[in-house]
Amino acid sequence: FDDAMNLRELLVDVPACEAPSLKLVEPGNPARSWLWIKLSGKTSDSRGTLQPQDAWGSPGTGCDGAGFGTKMPQVGGNMWDPQDLATIESWIKGGAPGPL
Repeated sequence: FDDAMNLRELLVDVPACEAPSLKLVEPGNPARSWLWIKLSGKTSDSRGTLQPQDAWGSPGTGCDGAGFGTKMPQVGGNMWDPQDLATIESWIKGGAPGPL
């Protein structure tokens, strides 16, 4: 359980390096949680490239600095299972309680 708590500390209320104006996970607010945006692709185009929004600010320099990246995951074209996405969204909406 210690590892799970450490994971929560790494994600919740931590600024996202790609979009510094957003938190990696903002408890209760999936639309302002970079993890949810990257997983769900809610702002993606048909190629899976995230379409920048003014509210995100400029891309950060802590990651690749080249932009806002793409929807996750890209490996082998596998997509997230809708049930897994629903679980993550519920966790964020529920205030991101720990341990994860």
